[in-house]
Amino acid sequence: QLGIRWSVGILIEMAFFLWGTRAARLAAPIPMILIGAACGAVRWILMGFEPTSPLIITLLQSSHFLTYAAVHLATMNWLARYSIGRTRRSGWIATAISIAMALTTILSGTLFEHVGGRGFFVMTLLSLAGFAFIAWAGRIERAEEARIAAATA
Repeated sequence: QLGIRWSVGILIEMAFFLWGTRAARLAAPIPMILIGAACGAVRWILMGFEPTSPLIITLLQSSHFLTYAAVHLATMNWLARYSIGRTRRSGWIATAISIAMALTTILSGTLFEHVGGRGFFVMTLLSLAGFAFIAWAGRIERAEEARIAAATA
């Protein structure tokens, strides 16, 4: 049963990668990442209560397209936007993201071993921290763009 629900989520994610790529390119990266982080926080809170309804579990699994696929595409677009002439910085950002994902993946298994489904509440905190960080980065980006616009005007 869980495999079927997981498969539904994967199919939706694949469809998003296939048809949502263009939309992701057109969308502003930061708001798209913020939507994914907010969706992640809601998803993990609800998963922490260990729902038993097949419909709820399927919906939560299906939200993976926002918490992963949309965030991934937006992040790649954000990095591409800054990689022109700034390859070193985008490489460091990509490396930091990869290391953080690897560490949290390893730690999540250990956490689940010790606290079970309540570990999803910790993942909620990670989603909220990511939301705060990206909101802060967006603020810095807007200030930098305003500074550049003022300097060239």
